[in-house]
Amino acid sequence: MIKLYPYREGDIHQITEPRDCFSEDPNLYYRMEQLCMAPTSMAHTIRTDDGEALAVFGLHKYWEGVGEVYGVISKLSSLCPIPFARLARVTLNHYMKEHRMHRVQAWVRYGFDDERRFAKLLGFEIEGLMRKFGPEKDDYYMCARVK
Repeated sequence: MIKLYPYREGDIHQITEPRDCFSEDPNLYYRMEQLCMAPTSMAHTIRTDDGEALAVFGLHKYWEGVGEVYGVISKLSSLCPIPFARLARVTLNHYMKEHRMHRVQAWVRYGFDDERRFAKLLGFEIEGLMRKFGPEKDDYYMCARVK
């Protein structure tokens, strides 16, 4: 069983085995912590019953009606893919409804098909390719969910 909890400072550092699609940038966790704690951000942690952090994710509001989803997902999330995906989708739906979002966007690293499929499962569509966007000059897809 997995559950959603409000993000607490330091939760990001409990993701011990991030999925391979994430940047090798050593400052990633520091920047994600700043984003999770920002007043314009809504952040949560998904944990197992025994307290293992499976993911930290949230929505950063750019302006009225527009935001960006961000997150770090553990490899352990693959142990419960259906409940994990269901909880992520329900939470995203709640974010969008509660904050009257008409557009939510996310980036997905090019070549990581599992993550691209996960974004599609959450209702995102690829809008384009952002060339040399990442810290290691990797390409990323810009995906959006628009209603």
